[in-house]
Amino acid sequence: MACLNANFGNFFGNTFSNGSGGDNAIEVARFYKNEFFNQKLKGTPKVDAQFMATALATFFTSSNLSGGNVAASYGFNVTQIGVGTKVVNIGSSGAAFGVSNNTNMTIMSLLLATNDRTGAHASGYSNVYDTDGIGVLDDNEKALRVLANTIYSAINEAGHI
Repeated sequence: MACLNANFGNFFGNTFSNGSGGDNAIEVARFYKNEFFNQKLKGTPKVDAQFMATALATFFTSSNLSGGNVAASYGFNVTQIGVGTKVVNIGSSGAAFGVSNNTNMTIMSLLLATNDRTGAHASGYSNVYDTDGIGVLDDNEKALRVLANTIYSAINEAGHI
């Protein structure tokens, strides 16, 4: 089972460490519940929430990643590959993902590009686009967050991924 720590280690840090090095659906759901309902998100939380929602959908809609189809009972369309292979045109947000504007990218490649542009933070997880991982966002990092938020918002709010 692929794990969120391995794919998005700069963002999630070592958040998911259930002893065997993999994620399980209960552990991931608990993390999201704690972050959203206990409001632990730092920085400008909307883009972090959009990234996390996209990562959550990618994880839970893939039976390969989540290890089952438990999300189907909550209305998710679960397949073997999930939504991670869906293609999105990033419009004028190329800088946020390290590609030219108007590039077509899979949702998984968007998530990986965001992780690559996020510096690991010692406390466990980082805000997306905190490139140096120090927990303080400079103007360039904030600008990348705005560009990425446009794409992640479109993905999450379109309702057809």
